[in-house]
Amino acid sequence: MGNSQCCNSSACVVSNETMDVKTVAIRVQMPDTLRAQFKARCALQGKTMNEVVVALIEKWLSESPPAE
Repeated sequence: MGNSQCCNSSACVVSNETMDVKTVAIRVQMPDTLRAQFKARCALQGKTMNEVVVALIEKWLSESPPAE
């Protein structure tokens, strides 16, 4: 009951009463072989795919200059 989802668009809003931050889901298209490799590497490192994707996006944002 703590989760509610609405997936009527390409971005889904997910709220969780125990979280301080509102999160959204994103959808990414990629070859299944790439996904399988990514999933396996995440598992080997004891991380979820979500954790790695969020870390990669945060790193990219911190290293990339903002658009002008």
